[in-house]
Amino acid sequence: MSLIIDYIENISRPSQSMEAGDTIKIVYDDGSTEEKVYTDPSSVPENVASPIRQLSKRAFMQRFTQAERIAIRNSTDDVVIDIHEDLKMSSYVDLDDASVSQALAYFVSQTILSSDRPTQILSDGFLAEAY
Repeated sequence: MSLIIDYIENISRPSQSMEAGDTIKIVYDDGSTEEKVYTDPSSVPENVASPIRQLSKRAFMQRFTQAERIAIRNSTDDVVIDIHEDLKMSSYVDLDDASVSQALAYFVSQTILSSDRPTQILSDGFLAEAY
């Protein structure tokens, strides 16, 4: 089992139970990671959390490069415009929502994104990105 600890300073307990020998992956603010094996589940830090999958709109847009954001804003393609307008009206972005994956795939088809970018953009978020 691998859990994510985001921002070791301020997180809550995971929903799944820990067992001796479980590996915990710690993801720090700067993106660096560390893995620890806990032999005593009671020694798991209090600040363990589930992966962040709902992001603020700003955090989501910051996952795009400046060139990608400009290409989205300057596009004359009706579908790209519609995706961008829909994002502006949303409260947050759910990285597991199929429409988000479809939007990123469309951006790839329009050469706004390279084919490897959707996977990077859809990666688990940090606590600071959470909605």
